[in-house]
Amino acid sequence: MTSCHARLIAVAITTVSFSTPITAQQEPTSPPTLETLVETFGGRATGGFRVSQNERGEVVGVRLTGREVTDADLAHLTGLTALESLDLTDSRVTGPGLAHLAGLPALESLDLSYSRVTGAGLAHLAGFPALRSLVLAWRNVTEAPRGISATAGLANLTELTALEHLYLMEDIGITVFLMNTRIAKLQQLLPNCTVESRYSP
Repeated sequence: MTSCHARLIAVAITTVSFSTPITAQQEPTSPPTLETLVETFGGRATGGFRVSQNERGEVVGVRLTGREVTDADLAHLTGLTALESLDLTDSRVTGPGLAHLAGLPALESLDLSYSRVTGAGLAHLAGFPALRSLVLAWRNVTEAPRGISATAGLANLTELTALEHLYLMEDIGITVFLMNTRIAKLQQLLPNCTVESRYSP
């Protein structure tokens, strides 16, 4: 074997040895399919599980409610770039799991009412650039439902520049005066957003 042929073989071996890992690293992760979501959540989200698709078969809406749903479960929604609406009502999501959804370009509507999300957990919403509608309960943002300091946690929402509508589900026993006081404070924090609340006497 000539030295020229030996060099060619060495180059070929080097190419084969390194090309496979590089290709694997560059291969994009496919978004979860409808079948995958049903298999993952269909028997667990006892509060309610529903998925809607557009005409192209992309997942655009997910309803994932109930106390079995946690922060870790949101990792299964990563990659749903067409997702427009997400309902996590009455779940055990506390906030950190929302980081799995950060940067989703189409997410416009999010319902976190009666979940376990706290005022600090709302900071994770900063990665939602298209969010226009948000539903919370007052107990999501304070451990003392009657304390005006509840607005401190909601101050995290000021980074949501696209937010147009904030809907707050009231807790039983709150006074009308306190409700109106809170809404007035929030309206100052979010001047370009309509703040509404439902009062439960």
